[in-house]
This record gives sequence, structure tokens and C-alpha cells, in this order.
Amino acid sequence: MKRFCFISLVAAVLAVGSSVNAQIEGRFGFEYNEVQPWTHPKHELLLGKLAKAGERGDINVNVLAGGWFGMQPRPSAPINFTETDSIVKLFGRHGFSLAWNLLPNAPWAYPNKPDCQPDTILGIPIYTKHCASEIAFEQHWINYIKAVVERYDGDGVNDMPGLQRPVRTYIMTGEIKFGMTGRGDQEKGPFWYDSIDNLLRMHRITYAAIHEADPSGHSKLISSGALLFDLYADFPDYPEFDPMNPNSLIQRRRRGENYRGSTYAAGWDSLKKMLASFGNDTDGIECDYIGWHPHFSWRGIEQEFAFIRAYAGNKPIYVDDMWCNLFAIGYAAIPGEAQFTASRFPNRNWVKAINGDFPNALFTSNDPYGELFQKLNTDNRAVLDWYYANGARRLVKSFAAAFGEGAIMVNFSGTNDQPRGIPLIGRGWVGGWINLAGTYQESYFEKPQYHTYKLLAGKLRDFTTATELKVSADPRTRVYEFDRAHGPVYILWSETGEAPPNLDYSKPNGETVTFPVESDNLLLTHIITDTVNTKPRVETIIAQNRKVTMQLGYEPIFLEGMTANVVSQMQASFPAAFELEPNYPNPFLSGAKPRSTGNPNTTIRFNLPTTAQVTLKIYNTFGQEVRTLLDRRFKAGQHQVAWDGRDEAGKPVPGGVYFLRMRAMKGSTNPEFVQVRKMLVVH
Repeated sequence: MKRFCFISLVAAVLAVGSSVNAQIEGRFGFEYNEVQPWTHPKHELLLGKLAKAGERGDINVNVLAGGWFGMQPRPSAPINFTETDSIVKLFGRHGFSLAWNLLPNAPWAYPNKPDCQPDTILGIPIYTKHCASEIAFEQHWINYIKAVVERYDGDGVNDMPGLQRPVRTYIMTGEIKFGMTGRGDQEKGPFWYDSIDNLLRMHRITYAAIHEADPSGHSKLISSGALLFDLYADFPDYPEFDPMNPNSLIQRRRRGENYRGSTYAAGWDSLKKMLASFGNDTDGIECDYIGWHPHFSWRGIEQEFAFIRAYAGNKPIYVDDMWCNLFAIGYAAIPGEAQFTASRFPNRNWVKAINGDFPNALFTSNDPYGELFQKLNTDNRAVLDWYYANGARRLVKSFAAAFGEGAIMVNFSGTNDQPRGIPLIGRGWVGGWINLAGTYQESYFEKPQYHTYKLLAGKLRDFTTATELKVSADPRTRVYEFDRAHGPVYILWSETGEAPPNLDYSKPNGETVTFPVESDNLLLTHIITDTVNTKPRVETIIAQNRKVTMQLGYEPIFLEGMTANVVSQMQASFPAAFELEPNYPNPFLSGAKPRSTGNPNTTIRFNLPTTAQVTLKIYNTFGQEVRTLLDRRFKAGQHQVAWDGRDEAGKPVPGGVYFLRMRAMKGSTNPEFVQVRKMLVVH
């Protein structure tokens, strides 16, 4: 039996008319977390990398120009577009559209709401709260929305000078009543401090203002949503999502069987009321798309989306930000940010119930999330490698589940790490290592999930419909079929087993499944899980009577027919010639602690048009061998390796000039290729 979800084609929805809007397409995007100032050249470097990673869709910026209050600090003040103009131009130069977070945070618009007034120090606002405008100031909000939309809608009338990529999505403030501290209904905010009725009213007037300013329909309003954390992370009461039985696990968790013993009645009821209103336009239209934030990887997405559809009907779902990897925080706070499933006493069982392969042999304590944080924070190489590979695995499964269950656009969170010392988002905090790329100080080194994101976007760029094939009664096993003009691609995995032996995820240890395919000759593509082999490993398999039987594992795989298009893409992915590329950065620091400030590593890339035995050696100016970086066989493709400026004994090398020599051999006799590059090491 199949569950079939129609996915609207973004190009068909948005590319209407002859305006600049006709250029816009793309359902893959990002939540951007590089910090200001926007004039810093780091943004050009990062956006250039993101542009190479796949489709150029939306980029969501959370705190945009200080919100409404930052752009209009007084009712009589003109709207200041200086910062937003620079951001829209910056993103447009790289082919991205800004996803505009609407922050109704002007305290002058709600002077009679004490709970909505900003937190201050010495009378200076340090944190403004999101609330609905009072009736006397409502027209100011409407005028603000109309002015923003008119400036950035790309219709050729009163547009920002030099507009390349119009703003196509506006996101209402969200995650109502489900805060970060696990206190349930006792907590206000952090993103909405007013009533649910006022939030819905703000949706209606904002929707009307957007569509009055841009009657073409190109500009869309994304609704508020919710972050349900780990409520569904272990498939409670599956496949139910809002059971009426008071003894159901979901209901017990909401009543207090959770980490802090909190009650989530008001938040739950408010969420249902909000979704029901989104699905009923008789009282006014509130949004074009429903915004959502599935931050606990793929496991909760099916039940969460079923919850949305039950109350909001078939209104499209837009995932404006989606974290995929583990949250590295232990019992010093809420372990793993798991508000609903975490045990109040440290143990490994509840962690394994929501993750499957974590904790594993790398983690031995009863507080594995805390141990994860400690080992990431001390640059434990084995844990860093596993964590980045885990991010690539979860990224594919999260996108596949989100699209497969009905989302029309998905933005990945977040773009890059921040160095230590940056509160909340830097290394040393819960999400310090979770992102697509490294820090600016590391030249945004490309983690495995960066290359896997690029692979995924290429596979799903033109899919039209998504279907989950029901191959198992166990919800931890999934096969999604994505239809494309040149034939379907399947994404499949199974998390029913333990962590694989020796953490070798290339060897499946989950369920064995059988399902129909449309071709007997199939290409199996593996995801990218390390920083050395940045081209996917592929193999061919033969189906019997257009049915495949295979064992799956934690590592998701792509399966597609060997059409002429797929073969040409596979061949085109191979480099045309042997090449040793210049190392980057050059110069770099010798022997610095990995992942610290400065340039502690240099990345060395090499290209192989065919399988070859590759040796990479480093020599000093006296011709003495300093280090052997590689000496093994590689398949055709692009590969990379890092050097930390240390010799074979692990000691930092002196500053100066060094030579990198690559030797590639197809057989056991003459070398096919030899090339030397010069490197400069500094202290």
C-alpha cells in the first residue's frame, strides 16, 4: 500500500508572468547563521560556497535589521531600508532569495500591554518581544508590510534599485508556547508574548497587506508554526498523533511525564486552534503556507505532518528551518534538548530509544549527550568524524521525510559554525558543530553534509511527486520514491539495528525489504560521510523482474534506473585528468590545535579520472621526507585530505617552504602522474 503526497512544483507556482519573478525556482534553502556586519567579505565567501552546493532557493535570516522596531523605531520615523537593501543585494548576487522573518517587535505599537514591553538595562531595550499591534497602531504595521513588499516584489514598480532576486516568502514569528526551557505552559515566549487570537489577527491583516501590495501572488506569507522538540522522536502511539485516550503516551507526556514534569495543555490547545484557523478561511485567510520546524531529525516528521493535516487540511507546508544532527548538551541543562523523552536520571536507554545508533562505542558514560559535548569541545577526532558523518546521514533522511510527507520547500539549518566565544551559536554551545560548513576562520571548510546536501539537491532538483512505499510495519524503515521526468529516484534506509560493528555504516544491519522499481538495471549511490572522498561511491545492481530485495541500514542510499541521463551524469562527475590542486589556505599555521582560531589545517584536493594508487608526501627544502599523508588506492573522482602542519611524529614543523608531491599509478610499473605543489607554513 502506498501513501501518495502531491508536491507542488515551485517553478509552476512562482514563475508566472514576465517580471523578474520568472527567474525564481528552487525548493532547497538555508537558515543563515553567519553574523554581522553585512559588509564583511566573509559573507561573499560563504554564499559562494552555498551557491555551489545546489539549488539557489530561499535563505532565512532570523533577526533581520532588528525587526520592525529596528527599521522604524518611532511611529513617525521613515522606514530604514539600508540594511535590508544590502542583504537582498548580497543574496541576489549569488542567486538566492531572502526569506524575510517578520518580527512585530515595536513596543510603541502596544504601549498598554505590560507583558509585551522589552527587557531593558538602564532604560535601554535589550530584548524586544513579539506582540500584536493595538488597534490604534495596526495601520502602521499594515503600512510597514506594504512598503516592504512593494520594495522587494520585483514587479518593476517602486522596486529597490538593482533588485536581482525578489523576496518571495515572508515568515511570521513562530514556535508559540513551546519554549526552550521545558517549563511548558509556565513559559512565555520566546517568540510570541501575546494571545493566540491576536496572533491569528496579525496573520490575517499581514496576509491581506502582502497580497494587496503584490496582487500577482508571487509574494507568500508563511505562517507561525511550532517546535515540538522530541515529542514524536520514538514514534509514540504510532501512527496516532493526537490520541484521545488519556493513557496514551503522547497525552501522558503532555500532562507531565516529561523531563521537568511540566504541563503542555495551553500550548497544545493553542497550536490546534491556530492550525484549525489556518485550514478554515471563512474567517479570513491567514497564510499561503504553513511554517514548521522539525528539529529532531526525521523521526518525528510523519506524525507532525499528519497532525498539521488533521487540523489545517491540505494547506502546503514550508519548512523554514530544520536542524538535523544531535544537540550536544548533557544533564547540565535538558540533555539533547529532549524535553519529553529524557529521563530525569542519567542513563543510556532513553537516548538509544530516540536515536538508535547513539550512544555507541565512542560514548561510554550514562550522560552520552554530555560526553558528546565534551569530546566535540576538546576536538576528539574520532567523535568529530562520526558526528559530521552522522549529520550527513540525518540530513538526507530529514529532507527525504519532509518532502516525502508533503513539504514543498525545506531550508536546512544552519549554514556554518561560529568560533568559540560567540554566545548561543558558537562552538562551546549546544549547536556549535551542527552546521553545514566550518567557521570563517577555517575558510568554511566543507563538512561531509555539505557534499551530501549537494548530492541530494542534484538528485531531487526536478522531482514532481513523492510517495512513501510501505515496505515494513516498523516506522524506522523507510523507502521514498521521488518521481522525475527521466525516471524515479528512491531514498531508503532502516534504523532497526544497533550501531553497526566498528561503526562501519557502509555495511547495512537493518531490515531486509522488497519493493518494485521501474528498471532492472539500477545505479546505487552512497552518500558522502568523510572529507577525503568528496565524490559519491556508486555501484550497479540488477533487479529481478523489476523488484529489488536488499538489506538497509542507518546510512541512506539513492537508487535509480540506469537511464542515459543517469549514466551521462555519472560519467560527467569524473574529472577529465589527473590533477593536484593548490592547497588552501596557503600559507597556514603549523601545528595549531584543529578547529581552533586561525588556519590550523590546510586542505589538499586531488582529481583522478580513473582508479589509481595515490601517494601524497611532504618534503622540506632539503629534500627530506617530512610526512606521508596518503598511500592507498582511490576510485575515480575528486578527493581531499587535510594536513595540520605536523610531521610523522606528531610535532609541529618549523615555519618555511614545503613541497607536496603527488604520485598516481594505475598499475604496478610506471607512474601515470606526478605533480609537485609548494606550500608555506607560518607560526
